[in-house]
Amino acid sequence: MPWQHGFTLIEMAIVLIIMGLLVGGVFVGTQMVHQSHIRATISQIDKFTQAVRIFSDKYGQLPGDFTNAENFWGTDPGGCPNTPLNQVKKVATCNGQGTGQVNVAYEWFRLWQHLSDAGLIEGQYTGVSASATGQLLDYSVPSSAYPGGGFMMIYSPETTLTANNYADKAHHVFDLGAPNCSGGCSTSYPLLLTVDAIDIDTKLDDGFPSTGNVLARPNGSALTPNCATAAATPAYNTAYTKAACDLLIDTGY
Repeated sequence: MPWQHGFTLIEMAIVLIIMGLLVGGVFVGTQMVHQSHIRATISQIDKFTQAVRIFSDKYGQLPGDFTNAENFWGTDPGGCPNTPLNQVKKVATCNGQGTGQVNVAYEWFRLWQHLSDAGLIEGQYTGVSASATGQLLDYSVPSSAYPGGGFMMIYSPETTLTANNYADKAHHVFDLGAPNCSGGCSTSYPLLLTVDAIDIDTKLDDGFPSTGNVLARPNGSALTPNCATAAATPAYNTAYTKAACDLLIDTGY
């Protein structure tokens, strides 16, 4: 009868240790990649803020709201000011209204085209909204390093608490969130896990959704109802473990 050899306890222990190291290595690697996305997203916020400031200093108006853009970069052949949906990336553009606020829909998208035309951000943009959610990122607005998200810059008029927004300073904000075009295109939908929202908020601000220069939206808001708690002093709702938050980052303008 042939001699049969089984695994000894020592051999089995070695195999289990190796498997544990492999699994642990994969987990650590995944976490490192995830953290790199968060760091890169924070870097994007800084770069976009600087780009808006440089544009404003150079041209005397905010991108998107700039009334002399066509003289610098040509007139969009599709027509101005509100060019029909046209998913062609281009330099030719449209003027803004010059009100000092990027507060109408077509200016939200011209903003990124103006910044690109001025050589202040990477990429080229259509200058117009999208006809479908899948056509928004990297066409109408830049995508975020945090997977699946993008940026818009909008004027936030709130100075008191509303059902959908915490009190702000009536400033322009970068809206970091998931894209959706079901009711008009925006990046105001749930993108970030609450733990990641805390991470970004803490690195940039105070770590709370309702105060400071980085805000989320109130509990039960129409756009991101699960991001913040309903407490008198709201916190990020870490009990909710799916994508829950978009963030509104004050630009100072």
